[in-house]
Amino acid sequence: MVSQRVLLLLDDCGAGDAIRVGSSIRQVRESLPGSELTLVVGGEAAPVYRDSPLVDRLIVSRLYLRPRASRLQKLVELCRLAGSLGFGYDLVVIFWWGSTLLRVLARIVSSGRRVGYSGRFQWLLSSRLGGYDFSGDETAQQERLLVAAGIGGAAAGGPELAVTEADAKVAAATLQELAGAEGGPLVLLHPGSDWACQQWLPERWSALADGIAAAGPFRLAFTGSSGDGPLIDGIQAGMSAPSVSLAGRLSLAELAALLRRTALLVTVDSAVFLLARAEGTPVLVLAGPSHPERVGGAGAAPMVLKRISADQESWILACKKPRYPAGGCQDWSCPWSGLRGIEVADALLTARLRLRRQVRAGLGTGAQVASL
Repeated sequence: MVSQRVLLLLDDCGAGDAIRVGSSIRQVRESLPGSELTLVVGGEAAPVYRDSPLVDRLIVSRLYLRPRASRLQKLVELCRLAGSLGFGYDLVVIFWWGSTLLRVLARIVSSGRRVGYSGRFQWLLSSRLGGYDFSGDETAQQERLLVAAGIGGAAAGGPELAVTEADAKVAAATLQELAGAEGGPLVLLHPGSDWACQQWLPERWSALADGIAAAGPFRLAFTGSSGDGPLIDGIQAGMSAPSVSLAGRLSLAELAALLRRTALLVTVDSAVFLLARAEGTPVLVLAGPSHPERVGGAGAAPMVLKRISADQESWILACKKPRYPAGGCQDWSCPWSGLRGIEVADALLTARLRLRRQVRAGLGTGAQVASL
């Protein structure tokens, strides 16, 4: 028998933000045994929870599919969502910053507790948490959200993603394919982001990859979405060492399974970094206006290279905030683009130190790596 009907709203965000709240959703699941959990997500985040045992029902929203949709189009989608969800929810939790539309949806389908960070029309919620602090500690804010919902503190497990046997088989096949490349432990590199201010210059990626290969033998592969293909092609064109592009070939869960067999991931702060934390993969993060060091997870703490001041971070976040609904910014003419303060020598030294530990611990393929 269902004890409570709980609605979780996680719309207007990408896969990375969806993975980040995995431990909080688990806390809801474990704190309310016997409850029916329904999760509303956008299209980009839907694959994160499609096979997850944490939720009973998954509803995919189109509210933010088109940023320039008219008010009438959004109203039609709001009505469709309400009809799909039904009414009478005992608890509604809106993750992250929420939106006016999500608060309206919560009010339509529930007369019970409606918890979230508020902007305009705070009366639509029953909580009084105030506005979301984009520069604040996200883990602490998730904890406040759950406490307001009567759930208790956020789980400390870090990001989560369900990985099936089918995902593991695809990863094994990919690893077998990569075995035909230069031998040695696998090093994955992930250069793509929705934000130019969180991406590294392509020529520096080329130099870093060549430097890692020279310390090998290592198998180098680039990961990313299909949209990252041209970026990766350009990086590979500037390299001397062989590498493989996996852009657009793996789902998030399949990539998570591959990360279990990876000696090192070098990445910008993205969804792939969160997968590495979930799987315990050693990771070097080239960070911009974010705090990957605050993200929990399995294995050793991430190595973070960050070369911007607190004031610069505040300026960048102020610039990003009004652009969040659009999902990103690729203005490479911006002076904050490219993570220009991070030098290749620093990244290469840090990567080599981590790989040396991995090889000494007997991880990877066991190949000899003499020049580390």
